[in-house]
Amino acid sequence: MDAVKFLQERDRMYKSGAATPCIGLEDYYDPERAVKIVEAGSAAHPRKTRQSVFLENYPYARIDSQSVLHVCPADVYGNNVCPGEKEICYDCRRKFWMQEVK
Repeated sequence: MDAVKFLQERDRMYKSGAATPCIGLEDYYDPERAVKIVEAGSAAHPRKTRQSVFLENYPYARIDSQSVLHVCPADVYGNNVCPGEKEICYDCRRKFWMQEVK
């Protein structure tokens, strides 16, 4: 886990209350332990994205070679979520489906 990912995941765990084994001040003197705690917490409480929620309801939905739903957001949520010609469809789908939800 790189430093940026570590800090992002640690902050996410604290904000969501998922920091079951909390990282205290003493863990900063043992960075390997701190990273293991954050990795374990991150694995136990993965980020919830629009895609993960959709796949909970439709587990057999088609996924493309880049692990993104092969579903146009406009087909599900209407044309107001699709920028149309401004973006390539793949980029649009990736941005939409990978957004984090609460």
